[in-house]
Amino acid sequence: YGMWDKMEKMNLKKYGVSGNTSLQGDLLYFYNDKELQFGILDINTKEIIYVSEPIAVVERDDSFTRLRDLKVSENKVYILDSNHTLHIFEREEKKI
Repeated sequence: YGMWDKMEKMNLKKYGVSGNTSLQGDLLYFYNDKELQFGILDINTKEIIYVSEPIAVVERDDSFTRLRDLKVSENKVYILDSNHTLHIFEREEKKI
């Protein structure tokens, strides 16, 4: 039961996941350019710990919008789409 099986169970299609990833500590950030989502995989447990809702993009008449680049800072995820729009997501702090 590998990572791809887990991704399919979470409705992430194997061939839509980009090879462009970012590793921060034990967390691997990836995106699915066809489904317009990003996710986080814990590389120790091999569990997907987060999958975003589809990212809202502006569609154009002449092409489909795809996710193109991913960068991660300490508490933010930056995703650039094919329309050159930068989407910024901030991690929420867990409350005890």
